[in-house]
Amino acid sequence: MPRRARSTLHFCILSLFAFRLDAQTNENETEPASLALPGLSIIENFDTNPGKLVLHLYTPQSLPVGKTALVVALHGCGGSAKQFSNAGFNELADEYGFFVIYPEQRAENNRNLCFNHQIQGAATLERREVQSVMQMVHYMLANFPISRKEVFVTGFSSGGQLAQILAATYPRTFAAVSAIGAGGYRCETDHSGIAHFFECIHKTPAPPAVRGKRPKSWPRASIWHGKRDKNVAFSRLQDAFDQWLKVHRLRSPRRLRVSLPGNIKQVKIKNRAGQTVVESYTLNSMGHTIPVNEGCGETGEYFTREKICFAKRSVQFFGIGKRSIPKN
Repeated sequence: MPRRARSTLHFCILSLFAFRLDAQTNENETEPASLALPGLSIIENFDTNPGKLVLHLYTPQSLPVGKTALVVALHGCGGSAKQFSNAGFNELADEYGFFVIYPEQRAENNRNLCFNHQIQGAATLERREVQSVMQMVHYMLANFPISRKEVFVTGFSSGGQLAQILAATYPRTFAAVSAIGAGGYRCETDHSGIAHFFECIHKTPAPPAVRGKRPKSWPRASIWHGKRDKNVAFSRLQDAFDQWLKVHRLRSPRRLRVSLPGNIKQVKIKNRAGQTVVESYTLNSMGHTIPVNEGCGETGEYFTREKICFAKRSVQFFGIGKRSIPKN
């Protein structure tokens, strides 16, 4: 779609829901900025934004009939919305008709552009960033035709860690999570804490302050890691996998092991209904990168051409199906 047509589509969609914002004061009024990056728009003043993150929105070329899905995509250290959009989620959004938002870190928050979850003593910073991401999600739910049952989160490295923190902290919001080159939840006392996610990496109970009533269901999880990763220890894959498996408390789970082209090993844990609840991908020939392939994503820094595409597999795992899209 030409850029002018896409810009018009952005404007029409945002204008369609603008009446919901009229009651707000001018100080809090939300207005979309002009097209910031190809295919992406910046939405400013979506809420108080305590984490001072930037909200980039990708709108599919055509919207389906009825409500659709939302994917929250979180970049890694040194990354950006533009960089992580190379993963291929935008092209898949056009194909399947769903929205993608890219929360973006600022150098004033972290000079390495990491999300503040891994820094000791940074619990306050992390809480603010988590709050900002959740405000973005709530804004999207309030102003766009998005199903509350189809909100998903994905991320790479630092963003993959934050994606799991979000999924475990807000299990009623996120239906599933996919993360690559990251790890499971750490429950140090200075961490912001996951209210109900008390199965920690080191098998120790979470501090009493972060315990609570278990939710009825947990997000499904897809965990990816390159075996040659020199940035994040490969052992973190098993840590995260075990956490999600344990918290689901499956009875008589089915474990399937699959060898995929490109020296990739996949492990699936299915429930009694046959649905994959937790899965892992061991990328034996890869390091700290995101796999893309022809027709799905673009190569570049942290992106390598492989025989599998992280974004496509994630969308399939989320269960986002093709919608009926009106013809122009």
